[in-house]
Amino acid sequence: MQVDLRGAETPMVATLCFAEQSSMSMPNIRRDVSLMLDQANRQIADAEIKLSRGGDREKAHAIGELVFLKRQKETLEQRLKEIEDHPEANETMFQWIKEEWFNLTLRLEQWIANV
Repeated sequence: MQVDLRGAETPMVATLCFAEQSSMSMPNIRRDVSLMLDQANRQIADAEIKLSRGGDREKAHAIGELVFLKRQKETLEQRLKEIEDHPEANETMFQWIKEEWFNLTLRLEQWIANV
């Protein structure tokens, strides 16, 4: 299986490209991108703290880290927008809701049967 990783600037983006091409469901991809975006935001906050409080060496490192993290955040935000604009995303989400409802119903029936 060949995977097109053009535009994959980071390992996270490469993973997303692979996941999408390997038929991972859109809700799962959306959730993973959201989690990575949250992680990037936390890392940006940490780097900004280092930039404001650290020594010269830490500040220099924090500047480079901030540039990288902000570029990564932009990429993830763009990816999240692409996912939400994807025409099949709503159908996949509806399918996921139906599956979750079915699983919940089964678990409820099993619980009632065991009580």
